[in-house]
Amino acid sequence: MKSKKIIIWGSAGHGSSVLDLTKNIGFKNITFLDSDERAKKINNLELIKGEKKINQFLNKKINKQHIFTVAIGSKQKIRYNIYKQLKNKNFKLPTLIHKKSNISKTSKIKDGCHIFANTNIGPNTQINECSIINNNSNVDHDCKIGKAVHIAPGAILCGGISVGDFTLVGANATILPYLKIGSNCIIGAGAIVTKDLKSGTIFYKK
Repeated sequence: MKSKKIIIWGSAGHGSSVLDLTKNIGFKNITFLDSDERAKKINNLELIKGEKKINQFLNKKINKQHIFTVAIGSKQKIRYNIYKQLKNKNFKLPTLIHKKSNISKTSKIKDGCHIFANTNIGPNTQINECSIINNNSNVDHDCKIGKAVHIAPGAILCGGISVGDFTLVGANATILPYLKIGSNCIIGAGAIVTKDLKSGTIFYKK
């Protein structure tokens, strides 16, 4: 990454986590964007808010030289839509990987992902674009993770699991080996998944 400036879209809670991630990688010049007029600055860094001002900012040619990332943690489809909007305008949205993560050389991770500290991504695992692998989570061997998935802190995905697009796997949840999890699912914190889940399923610890 030649550019040392990064633009982070989203200045709520996940924005703070992504800020730490970018600093770990080595970014020092940081600007936030947020379409919500009520958004507040994080650590007193520059914040451009409101759709009109954001569009004016995106139209500046110099920004094509910089790195963008989307820091919206809880709304998978909104995160993905903003990611695609930026991607379609040819902005750079590489995956951001914390230096203290452990990633197999045979895994494949597409653009726009956030890989946080103390995560493990096993051999031959595939992670599609715009997904979040959060702190202390484990995605073991031969898993297939869809677009804009969020694997929350401490979650454990055993080997051979597939997870569909836009699914949230909650904090400290465990999914047993070789299960198929559909798209748009929500797996609650601490849940233990022992069976396949159809798309749209909400599955909580019982």
